[in-house]
Amino acid sequence: MHSDLLSTVEVAARLRVHHATVARMVLDGRLAARHRAPGPRGAFLFDPAEVERFAASRRGVSA
Repeated sequence: MHSDLLSTVEVAARLRVHHATVARMVLDGRLAARHRAPGPRGAFLFDPAEVERFAASRRGVSA
């Protein structure tokens, strides 16, 4: 269904941060999640291209 999207854990590995940091970035509005599963512990799913743009902006590189 969402096989092209990345999980929070996958994004954390790409950004070299803890998965809780990724969730905090989403809740703070710094990183956009494409989808969130229903429920209080709903998982975030991310577009790989958006994650790469975010990572590049953190490195100070234009994507």
